[in-house]
Amino acid sequence: MNRRLSHLLFLTLTLLAIMGLYLRSIDRVSGDYARLATATRVTMQHNVDLDSAVLSLRLGIRQDYDQLTYYEQSLHSTVSNGLGKLAAPRLLTPELHRRIDNVESLVQDKLVLSHEFKATHAIVRNSIAALLRNVELAKQSPTLPANLKLVLADLESSGYRFSVSGKSTDRKVFSDTLAKLKSEWMATNGDAPYPKIDWTIRHGTKLIELRHALDETVSRLVAIPVRPATLAVMDDAIKIYQRQWSTQNRYHAGMIVAIMVLLGYCATQAMALWKNAHELNVINKALEQRGDDQTADLQRSKDFFQGVLDAIDAPICVLDSTGRIVETNASWGEFSQNQNSHRLGIGSNYLQECRRRVQDGQDDGAKQFADAIEAVIAGHDGQHVSEYECESPTDKFWYQVNVTPLRDHQAGVAVVTHLDITDRVAAQRKLLETSEHLELLSLVAKYTDNSVVITDAHGCIEWVNDGFRRVSGYSFEDVKGKVPGNILYGEKTDPSAIAQIQERILKKQGFDAEILHYRKSGEPYWVAIGARPIHNENGALVRYVAVDSEITDRKESEARLTAVTQTLQTQKQTLDAVLESVAAGIVSVNHQGDIVSFNPAAEEIFGEHWLKSESLLEQLEAVEIVDPITYDPIPLIQLPMIRALQGEQVRNEELLVRRKDKDVLVSINAIPLASDGQQGAVITVLDITQQWKRDLNQRMLREGLDFAQDAMFVCESVGRIIDANEVSCKRLGYAREDLLKLVVSDIDPGVPAEKWPDFWSQLKQRKAMVLESKHRKIDGSTFPVEVTINYSDFGGIQYACCFARDITARKLAERERDQLAGELQNAARQAGMAEVATGVLHNVGNVLNSVNVSTNLIRDRIQASPVEHLSKAANVIAENEADLGNFLTNDKRGKHFPALLKQLATSFQNERDAQNEEIQALAKSVEHIKEIVSMQQSFARKSGMTESVDPIEMFEDAIKINDASLVRHGVDLVREFDAVPNIQVRRHEVLQILINLIKNAKQAVDKADASEKVIRLTARTEGEHVRLEVQDNGIGISAENLKNIFQHGFTTKTTGHGFGLHSCANSAREMGGCMSVHSDGEGRGATFTLKLPLQDRKETSGVGYFESTFARTPVSILQTSEITALPLPGIP
Repeated sequence: MNRRLSHLLFLTLTLLAIMGLYLRSIDRVSGDYARLATATRVTMQHNVDLDSAVLSLRLGIRQDYDQLTYYEQSLHSTVSNGLGKLAAPRLLTPELHRRIDNVESLVQDKLVLSHEFKATHAIVRNSIAALLRNVELAKQSPTLPANLKLVLADLESSGYRFSVSGKSTDRKVFSDTLAKLKSEWMATNGDAPYPKIDWTIRHGTKLIELRHALDETVSRLVAIPVRPATLAVMDDAIKIYQRQWSTQNRYHAGMIVAIMVLLGYCATQAMALWKNAHELNVINKALEQRGDDQTADLQRSKDFFQGVLDAIDAPICVLDSTGRIVETNASWGEFSQNQNSHRLGIGSNYLQECRRRVQDGQDDGAKQFADAIEAVIAGHDGQHVSEYECESPTDKFWYQVNVTPLRDHQAGVAVVTHLDITDRVAAQRKLLETSEHLELLSLVAKYTDNSVVITDAHGCIEWVNDGFRRVSGYSFEDVKGKVPGNILYGEKTDPSAIAQIQERILKKQGFDAEILHYRKSGEPYWVAIGARPIHNENGALVRYVAVDSEITDRKESEARLTAVTQTLQTQKQTLDAVLESVAAGIVSVNHQGDIVSFNPAAEEIFGEHWLKSESLLEQLEAVEIVDPITYDPIPLIQLPMIRALQGEQVRNEELLVRRKDKDVLVSINAIPLASDGQQGAVITVLDITQQWKRDLNQRMLREGLDFAQDAMFVCESVGRIIDANEVSCKRLGYAREDLLKLVVSDIDPGVPAEKWPDFWSQLKQRKAMVLESKHRKIDGSTFPVEVTINYSDFGGIQYACCFARDITARKLAERERDQLAGELQNAARQAGMAEVATGVLHNVGNVLNSVNVSTNLIRDRIQASPVEHLSKAANVIAENEADLGNFLTNDKRGKHFPALLKQLATSFQNERDAQNEEIQALAKSVEHIKEIVSMQQSFARKSGMTESVDPIEMFEDAIKINDASLVRHGVDLVREFDAVPNIQVRRHEVLQILINLIKNAKQAVDKADASEKVIRLTARTEGEHVRLEVQDNGIGISAENLKNIFQHGFTTKTTGHGFGLHSCANSAREMGGCMSVHSDGEGRGATFTLKLPLQDRKETSGVGYFESTFARTPVSILQTSEITALPLPGIP
């Protein structure tokens, strides 16, 4: 007993140790890791799907928001429920939780931007729809001029392109077309207003603003780093998973050792058991003798049981646990012969026979019966009763089968009994079929979607089903006794179809037709009618039966299919055009190596005869393709075309094709393409011969820079020098590799490292600078330089290219020049005072002209005032003062006296208003003279006070000052003003410029012989400036005079002094703007343009480079017909 306890204790402890090690070695973290990996992968996929959906909507590929909404919900659900509520306690750490929270925050930001995108996109889509709708409505106006219709057509096409692409070129085309429409509309608005054009311009302007906001939202949404944050979560999870996996492996090794110990112990115990087995063998032989006696008793019981079974008429069989037949009665043989092609007797497996019938598809109920037998044999069911059908070559039978478990039988475990119920089932089915047929006919008539109409021989309705009411809306009472066509036909029903139907009815024949009907509500719908005549036993027509099927959806689908077919044809034509116009050669090859198609660019590269041959492999062997560097021939098997046919994808491989007439350097991309199970390839070939030559030119340019006279170096935004030429190294004394380790502050003491960011921000704003500084050599000595700096941003990298010229000799010359400058200072001051006085007199003279006009108008109106009439009226009243009431009532003159007084009052009121208006204009002119004098007085102090002004209001003020002169000379003004923002300028300087330009334009049109004198004023926004234009159809400007128009003292007028335009150009330059003029020649009119910045130009000061004297070099383009006002030396 003690020995058994010790064995039992050993086994128990060993098993417990194995179980403990097994539990420790169970992989519990892989499931957590797999769930986390799945969640992160799904998150990244939904993130990509969301970006794709946004871009699809942005590019117009999709028009609905269902897909975007679905991806928003999917991404939110994945992050909130997948990552945020991830059940992975063994994997999640606080750091991993923090990263997951970061992903959730980024996704929330992205979803907010996605909602913002949908809202903005919907507004953009509504704006373009409203724009196109108003364009269409405007074009439908019968009185719309032809020029406006043409502009509206251009606006419709450019608006659609801009709404889809959003490109800057399309934006500019759309904006210019919109401006042209507004100009044309304003030119014709006086005759007949077109309000739909006004709404079109408003929607177009709003569309430009919203499209820019939409593109910014898309950029911000795509830039949110959801994918990097998700990958960071995955990286942390991998590290945690690897640590826990290593610990599980150690426990697993311990478990294996324990199992080996247990196996050794079990082997020892097996030897002991073998000895015990020999002793048991003797005991078994005695038991076998006892079993033979019991077998004889069982045989006698079996004979009795067989006699009972044979006495039963129903077929019966007994099955063992495997489904094999172990006993049958006499009726079973005939039954099994009827059901099977062969007899099933004792020893046959009835269960397998049922399964075979299921596999052969002979009996649908065999599977259910086989399952029931297995359930009874296994003891799951107490008894099974079912009915089934079977067929013989001549008859059909129905049986009721009973499967009953058999207890206390030596071999059988179940009894199967089949009862013939053929007569009963046949009677039941006949009754059921009759009932179902009647019910189906009733349901068809009542619930079918088709309309069923029965008419008499004359076509009058006798009966309709419910489907007719649902489709047409008419009840049986509405149509009873009426002809169907009288109530269902409408204005768009095809008359030829009606005539065809009537012809068939007259011939007493049936017909099939598709025709347009109208519902009771007036809504049209298409139907397919099948009508058949019904005759009696004598052959006489008694009625018609018609079945109508609504085919509206099919008709609409056919229309849509036609439209889609046309779209696909257009897209194919577009694709063919793209292939024809693309610069790269495209060749497609099938799996046999034959050329299937190619574009003209490929024919240009490879040659016409080479491509039009049938086999690509033969031509590759015939042509010479070599390495562009070593000129070694490329083996056929290594060519990109052959490798692509073998399934390899080739990218940007450069080869030299040596043709008979020339050599072509090409870059090849080959992509394998499977079609119908066969491997082909698409080969893209780009001729890079010219690119290679450009690279050679760049190397030559580099050598030229290295041997240039000026030093050149390139620096980054942080000030680090990243490139320099040989002159820079020699002049500063550094080796090139040592110079590239320095920053700008190491060679320029005027730019300390701490002040470099301020300088860089100024450079980004100015884009280019020319300044003077000092450079420090390696030995510490310095020399003066003139540095030209150009800012650039290429590929997201900000850098500056600097050219430094040694100006030591020039500085020595400047010192001598400064000495001479002191001597000339007094003379220059005297000349400047004279010039200022000339300017003041010129500007005051312009305003005094307006003052003189206003004064003369006031004087003329006072002289023409009806005061004399008032005096006469007073005398009449005085004469009749004694009997004034009788005079006003009965006297002929007195009756008209109240009306006369009313006319005099109205005349005086109008005269007072006109004089007040002229006095206000006169006061404004006097105020302007005061401002001119004040401005010139404060010029020496450089006050430069600016204010926010409306450019259009400035134009209107200038027009008012010149208004009297314009009216007197019969000049027509055309205003083309866009909505422009306020600008920060010196108000009276801008006003003086506009007054001078309008006055000059008036004089130019007055001297011309044109039948109409027109001055066109334009105001619009152009980039960061406001553009103000004064255009006339006057005498124009010759090419020779055009070059000198802004010079001081130049004039073409006999009474002019040549100061006005020169002063205007200088004022514009001081405010950060410029003036320019354009003319096509004498007699062709002229256009003067004033450009002013939207933001006030600020004076800057700084250190280093800013402490040096610098100025941006003025650049202008002089042409025959256009000149830009330049700053002139010596003129403030």
